[in-house]
Amino acid sequence: MRDRKHEDNQGRGTSMQLLLILGIAVAIAAVAFALQNNMTVTVTLGLWSFDSSLAMVLLLAMAVGAAIALLVSWPGMIKRLWSSSQLRRKVNKLEADKAELEQRVTRLREELARVSPEPLPEEPPPHLDLKSLFLGNDGEKPKE
Repeated sequence: MRDRKHEDNQGRGTSMQLLLILGIAVAIAAVAFALQNNMTVTVTLGLWSFDSSLAMVLLLAMAVGAAIALLVSWPGMIKRLWSSSQLRRKVNKLEADKAELEQRVTRLREELARVSPEPLPEEPPPHLDLKSLFLGNDGEKPKE
């Protein structure tokens, strides 16, 4: 069980490292974009308007999109965490039950060995002579 948990943690660590590298690459691309697109634009939304650089407007739009994606995915993440916690509790309970049952089986085997008599040795098979082997009648006399 511990090996599986260790492998799962390694898999999560690898995916987290890949996400970190991807995030750094996106940040570098955003900075490069901001340095190359520094012209001023006016953003109007209903009665509200403001002037800012094109890069800031696009980065703000990207941040708002990321926040919306996080809010939309949050219920699913919470549900997975909750079900994972429940399953982990069930696994722990089942492992405890298994250990208890293994101890009980061991105790019952010890008790059976203590209570039951020694098994009798098996009788050797009867000796068959050549005549009975050829006639095929397990040592019986042939019928006349």
